[in-house]
Amino acid sequence: ATVNAPEIAVSGNGFNIADEDTTPETTDYTDLGTSNVLIPLTRTYTIQNVGTLPLTIGTFTIAGANASEFVLTTAPASTLAAGASTTFSIRFTPTAVGVRNATVSFV
Repeated sequence: ATVNAPEIAVSGNGFNIADEDTTPETTDYTDLGTSNVLIPLTRTYTIQNVGTLPLTIGTFTIAGANASEFVLTTAPASTLAAGASTTFSIRFTPTAVGVRNATVSFV
């Protein structure tokens, strides 16, 4: 049977980010890396519709202990045709020294 549906693929730095990935890695930008206090660091990610029907991208949420230090600076397109892609960017501006955590999610 053939299923005609939208299907999402998300990547950072050219590396696939699995759905519900909670293991930060610098290679795919799920670990944004190191930055000095109050010095912003921006990472860009790609969303691709690898399905056969249009994909609707919902609301972005940034949550967690240090969520206020992470900001969506470039929003993706809200709808993607089959085979199309869009990007979004997250800016991280640490306010203190040490590990800073937040979770980015969208539906």
